[in-house]
Amino acid sequence: MVDVNKNIEKVRLSKGITRKFVAKKCGKTQQWYWKVEKGLIIPDAVNLQLIAKALEVDVKIFFENKLNDTLNTKLA
Repeated sequence: MVDVNKNIEKVRLSKGITRKFVAKKCGKTQQWYWKVEKGLIIPDAVNLQLIAKALEVDVKIFFENKLNDTLNTKLA
């Protein structure tokens, strides 16, 4: 099973982007975005797209089983 919330956080950290930046780009509060990364809120498809756009990645990356390998390949 894929932990989408953890993958979102991994992508954000790998790009050196703050939670505040992503939240602002999505038009959401920092608290909302923090809850997404912690798995307390499960974002719908629209919000996943907003997060992906803010992080400048394809939304599919959040569903990768082996994200560390993918990050090394796609984001390098």
